[in-house]
Parts: sequence; C-alpha cells; structure tokens
Amino acid sequence: MERVAVYYVEKINKEHSCNLDLRKIGNFCIENNYDYCLYVDIVKSRKIINNRKELKKLKKDIENRVYSKIIILNLSNISRNIDFNLELIRFAESYNCKIISTDKFDPHQYKNFIDNVYKKINDDKER
Repeated sequence: MERVAVYYVEKINKEHSCNLDLRKIGNFCIENNYDYCLYVDIVKSRKIINNRKELKKLKKDIENRVYSKIIILNLSNISRNIDFNLELIRFAESYNCKIISTDKFDPHQYKNFIDNVYKKINDDKER
C-alpha cells in the first residue's frame, strides 16, 4: 500500500455534510490501494487563504518527503483563489509530489495550461 496525503477543506456552515465527500475520498483511496493521512482545514470561505494550519503541516511533510502524492476531492475544494491553487501545485511539483483529484481533473495539466496562457499574454505585450 502506498502512503499518501489527503487534503480537504471544509467550509463552516456548509449545507451538506462533509461526510459524503470524505467517504468519496476514502473509497477512492481504497480503490487505488492508498494508505492515507487526512489533513483538514475548516474555513469560513474557500476564498480565504490565510491560517490554513493543516496545509502548513502538509507542506512541511512534503518538504520532508513523507508523501509523493496528495489526494484532493477537486481543485475548487482547495480554494476559489486561482493563484493560491497554482502556488500549491507548483510547490508540490517542486518536490516531485503529484496532486491527484478524485474527479479525474489533472491539476498539473491545468497549471501548465494557465502558465502557457500567461506566457502568451506576456509575449504579446513584448511585441
């Protein structure tokens, strides 16, 4: 069994229980033969990116090479802030850590796409 990290963000006063989300993540890990450690931050809004204590712990563990994969429900569960999500993906990549989304969306391809868009915009400005 491969040991992975799971990062989940729960919104305070969320209308539906996070139990369904966490069950989905748990099933995904079982199907993929992952032994996981859960990191959960509770926020008022996913737009708020400060005081993510569990994410800080997770990043420290990634720096220490404890995990090579982070499982997420989906990218919008992490944050509604695109730059914040891109920074997390870049951070993970800098430690050869892959972020895997249970919805089969590839955050790394997303980052590459956005980076290419930014590059094109900058190239066009230089002309």
